[in-house]
Amino acid sequence: MIRCTEITLPPDLNLPPTLNVLWLPETPLAACLRAVVLRDTRGVLLSPKQRLNHVAVSPYFNLTWFLEGSGELLSEGQVRQATAESSRRALPGPILLMGPTEQPFVTYNPGPVRTLMLVFMPDALHHLVGLDSREWIGRSADAREVLPLEWQGWLDAVLNAPSETEALEIIENFLNPRWATCRPASLLGGPSETGYKVWPCVLPFPAPVAVCGRWSAGSGWRLVTPCASCADTHGMSAPTSKAVRLI
Repeated sequence: MIRCTEITLPPDLNLPPTLNVLWLPETPLAACLRAVVLRDTRGVLLSPKQRLNHVAVSPYFNLTWFLEGSGELLSEGQVRQATAESSRRALPGPILLMGPTEQPFVTYNPGPVRTLMLVFMPDALHHLVGLDSREWIGRSADAREVLPLEWQGWLDAVLNAPSETEALEIIENFLNPRWATCRPASLLGGPSETGYKVWPCVLPFPAPVAVCGRWSAGSGWRLVTPCASCADTHGMSAPTSKAVRLI
């Protein structure tokens, strides 16, 4: 049974009540997925600056469903001085596949969004569908145009799931048997040679966070939230003032 617990941060932080949820998978998908992330800004009044999302260098593939709303990518030359007025182009959607990155980038949400993102280990999609992470550095595309035909129904099922709980079940039920048949022996003991060990800059996931909560015995969940100083220093979108759940 999935349980949700909310935490209240000190009122002097003055943080908008956006919701960010992070699940860390256990076996058997731990070597396939780094995390599942939910971002929900609906019903929250955000300033144009708070609609900017600063994204660090990453060795991971990201598969993102825009359940509501849309995203836009700022031009490379405007990353350091990003504003809501910076030139930008629409991201492919509503299901976006993004490869590893060697440069930070910035996206912008012109309105409220609710997104669900799968963060794949660096070579997981290579084993699952044959995508080479080296060929996807800095690339993004509509996932429906890239992933195999047998994945199309799954992509739509997650997009149209009535709740996040059901979306997670759909994700797990689809990936578990496929990962079980293609998972290489090298991943049984940790990351493979084609993933972390050859990447020039391996970063932890996610961006700096401060633990704010405690383990709940037997539940498999804990709570964390980005600290205010990290959010300000790294130009992150407004941190959550609700529970961020990890599994």
